[in-house]
Amino acid sequence: MFLFPRNLPLVVIPVWLLFLLCTFSAKTFAQTELWTELSKGVHSGTYSNWPKSVFMYSSESDVQAVITPNFGGRIVHYSWRGKNLLLDVPQVGEKGNFHLGGHQADIGPEIRELPAHPTLFMGKTSWQHKPYTVRILGDPDPALGVAMEKDILLDRDTGALALTQRMVNLGKTNVSYSVWSRTACKPGGYALLPLNKKSQFKKGWTVHSVYNGSFVFDGEKYVSLHVREMDGVLVVYCDSEPTKLGTDSSAEWMAYVYEDLLFVKYTPYFPSGDYSDGGNTTELYFDRDVAELQALSPEVELAPKQNYAFPEKWMLIRLPKPVLTFDEARKLVRMIPPTPFKR
Repeated sequence: MFLFPRNLPLVVIPVWLLFLLCTFSAKTFAQTELWTELSKGVHSGTYSNWPKSVFMYSSESDVQAVITPNFGGRIVHYSWRGKNLLLDVPQVGEKGNFHLGGHQADIGPEIRELPAHPTLFMGKTSWQHKPYTVRILGDPDPALGVAMEKDILLDRDTGALALTQRMVNLGKTNVSYSVWSRTACKPGGYALLPLNKKSQFKKGWTVHSVYNGSFVFDGEKYVSLHVREMDGVLVVYCDSEPTKLGTDSSAEWMAYVYEDLLFVKYTPYFPSGDYSDGGNTTELYFDRDVAELQALSPEVELAPKQNYAFPEKWMLIRLPKPVLTFDEARKLVRMIPPTPFKR
């Protein structure tokens, strides 16, 4: 009976994460074939016509997360009392057409226009579990030579979700990539992106566009009624023509409010890191169908069998009423707890 197929050195493990990572002892994980022995807070079933999905649930917090091992190990559902803020995957089953939805740890930087990597992005994965905890193990993608692993822990008391996304070089040569954390939410809400007071960008943020056939980030010309800078925070109404924004924020959080639910996504910032996607640490893509919150790790070089861990934390905050205006959205910043990553 296998438990861990890989014994790899970690390139970066934040000190604050040691406790979380220690909970993933090989002796405590159960293997997925033992469907009748799933752990407390973890069970398997069909979700949106995707069989063998993994459900994580805490009755104490009324929060549920759902993962689809047969669709890239995506987190496709994160809800309070059944209200899912993430964009749903289509109800077409395992053999249907690809559709963006939920959360995926992708490989960047996007600006380099890497080759398509469907094995990593939406291929089948294996998984292991213990109480309120799931580990996703992806196969190496032939196009990139890397695999993605995810450790996911649901806090039974608060409903917060802790993720460790691990990029593993299983090829025979050195590679240099970043972890590109992409969380697709339902459109029609307001995104909150804190700006860097010492930003390298003229306006503190940039817009993704195409120049001479290549992707670039423009920090000067863009104007939109859907985007407002309000007291050091970019407030964006996510329901318009396709748009992508970027910031070099060091605040370590970004947020999205949809009706009466506020979603906060925390990721660490490394001052000396090589943020090679135009200098951005966080990005936002939105159109009429999706609002995708994106966070980037620094680009790192990995020798064969090395890996790089990029953590994040999610939380949901229930609001007394739906948020309907830019001003109401901006006021929510005071409700967002401090980042858990500050040293």
